[in-house]
Amino acid sequence: MFSPLKNNLQYGYGIFSQQFLSKKLIWGYGQYDCYSSLFLKVPEENLTLVIAANNNLLSDPARLIYGDVTYSLFALSFLKNYVFDFKEVPLMEDENTLNTLENRITKDNSEFYLKKLIAQSVAESFLAMFDMDKSERSKHILEQVFKQFPDYTTYGDLTLMHNLSFLKAVALNKEQRDFTDFDKELKDVGLQLISQDGDNPYANYYLANYYQQKDADSALLFYNKIINASNFSKNWYTTEAENWIKGQETEN
Repeated sequence: MFSPLKNNLQYGYGIFSQQFLSKKLIWGYGQYDCYSSLFLKVPEENLTLVIAANNNLLSDPARLIYGDVTYSLFALSFLKNYVFDFKEVPLMEDENTLNTLENRITKDNSEFYLKKLIAQSVAESFLAMFDMDKSERSKHILEQVFKQFPDYTTYGDLTLMHNLSFLKAVALNKEQRDFTDFDKELKDVGLQLISQDGDNPYANYYLANYYQQKDADSALLFYNKIINASNFSKNWYTTEAENWIKGQETEN
């Protein structure tokens, strides 16, 4: 597993440990195309959540591979109802409730709101592969996230960057080539993450994809960083970087 970019996570042999709202969370997950699972323990409360599914939806939409269980809506539902006193906070927002966020976010619940809003946006963007209305919902949630929490470079991470990049990819797949929403946020978060861990393949991959249609030289820079990173094994992102570079050489 790769080193975290900016959080208080600790990694072991498939087990993660992190702090969220002063509580220690011990967790792990499983994922393949046809199954997924989630194990979450809160030692201080002597509470444990275990879920298994015959699809990948427990893990993949929340990007648990990036090491933060609090982007899982399943985990957040458990935490808000059994660990924290947030029973009155709705897990999901719709178009009507999004307009009332400012009246519901307080100093005590703001961190939880930030996590659960991004978690829903990530899940909605995942479902946009099948229903474009989900893309609009994800977009509207993110607009509220950046309105209510404008200092996005302080909390921006790989999961948020994935969310922003995935919305752009879905739009491109639907031939919406003029989709420039959140370009500034995507670039700013990516450059912030790169400044902390220059070799991280995921941050470099998202930035390379961002620059593909805008600045081929910048895209080449980030793809080359993936290929030349000395502390990561070759993976799918390496293959994609190599294929893009070969395609550019062929065109030229």
